[in-house]
Amino acid sequence: MTTARAYKLQSTTRCPCCGANRIKLAVDTAKAWAAVTYKCKASFTIANGEITVAGVCHAGTNLAAHLMNAETKGPRGEAK
Repeated sequence: MTTARAYKLQSTTRCPCCGANRIKLAVDTAKAWAAVTYKCKASFTIANGEITVAGVCHAGTNLAAHLMNAETKGPRGEAK
């Protein structure tokens, strides 16, 4: 199963959160290990047989900030 996870990281060419291009890839399928980094600074690796987050994509955080700003706007677009 861990080898399948290494191949999954190898085949994922875009950030699964925002779609940014992959900029770095290191794979050792013999050891069932891989690490991938995307332009958005998100990165994933394999630890204890599981794909884990090594660097965060800020797409979700940016969306949350946008939604909170939109939620707090008054009827004329100014902050409440």
